[in-house]
Amino acid sequence: MQRDDNEFMDLPENIKLDEDEYILCEFKLVNTIHKEAGTFLCILLLFLYANSKNFGIGVFWLVMLICCMVLFFIFLFQSIKTKKAKKLYVTNKHFITHDGYRTDIGNIYFRYFDSGYSWVSFKVELCFYENKKFLFYCITDEKSNEYMNLIKTIHDISKNDRFLQKHLGYYVKQKLIKQ
Repeated sequence: MQRDDNEFMDLPENIKLDEDEYILCEFKLVNTIHKEAGTFLCILLLFLYANSKNFGIGVFWLVMLICCMVLFFIFLFQSIKTKKAKKLYVTNKHFITHDGYRTDIGNIYFRYFDSGYSWVSFKVELCFYENKKFLFYCITDEKSNEYMNLIKTIHDISKNDRFLQKHLGYYVKQKLIKQ
């Protein structure tokens, strides 16, 4: 849904655009807090089950539990930030979230994740960063119109041909606009 006329956008009152700035794309962000809650419950149940069966919960189990909890809190933090952002508005100058956070396009990095191999993959995740600081992620079907429009819009403003590739390169944080 590419729109050139800001009159038709449902912008929150806290978002003010510069005089020569206009919205190119709007993308609804989906969070996965329910997955983090499920993961936490599974880790807890596994630990409680092992403890109740007098399974030797030694150093290995304790280290594994601590590592799982650290990962859990990292993912939870990312989900909360994405839930807070709600929507992404891509303008000709900035990425703006629904809560009013504005990031200059020149400071944005992205990371691409695929949910599996190409024959089973149906969801992709694009994580966006302001330099090294996590901003939010976009999870969607890579064949959806919204995702295709987001990728096309980002490519148009960044001129980064990596966005035109079928898979964007896994796990590597890349600068949106190469200079």
